[in-house]
Amino acid sequence: MVKSTKILSVHIADDHPLIRSGIQELLASHFGKKVLVTGSGTLDEASAYLKKHQVDILLLDLHLPDSDSFTGLIKIKSQFKTMPVVILTADNTPEICEQAKRYGASGFVSKHLNTVELIYCLEHVQKGLVWFPATTKQSASPEAGILEKIATLSPQQHEVLRLVAKGLQNKIIAHQLSITEATVKSHISSILLKLKVRNRTQAVLLYNHR
Repeated sequence: MVKSTKILSVHIADDHPLIRSGIQELLASHFGKKVLVTGSGTLDEASAYLKKHQVDILLLDLHLPDSDSFTGLIKIKSQFKTMPVVILTADNTPEICEQAKRYGASGFVSKHLNTVELIYCLEHVQKGLVWFPATTKQSASPEAGILEKIATLSPQQHEVLRLVAKGLQNKIIAHQLSITEATVKSHISSILLKLKVRNRTQAVLLYNHR
């Protein structure tokens, strides 16, 4: 049990109201009046809330209507660099857990809620620590190798690759990210080098196969 008198502020970014209400009830039953739980259904809503309110921990679903996979985590960490983010997902494989660590998550919790693990995770993260479930080492898979390569990209490189995968041209990507076309080209060159591919088509195929 957290002994501090400070109220713990937790924001849940998940597009399923039942998940949000379930977590809210769980935290209220454990922390009592020492926790304030709020929620949003999209990444944009969560980002807007974080800009206006003090939040101690963000519980972030990997799959939201306006973000998928680790796009949301990357965007949040680029906007709020010190924000502790705990990933909330049904994809609780060792590979996904490891990638969450690489992208800067402070914790990782399965949606198949284990009450003890969720509370234990939040208490660790509140103290400035990290918490990830013990995972069994498995033999490397092709998908794991792809995830490891993509995890080496910087947040902006990942965003450029995501937009390239959507079929956008450099000029449009530059406009959307408020950078120059030269910067986009530089990022693409670095992406090709890090992913060990020869062109953007191969990079997109690799990205879509993750």
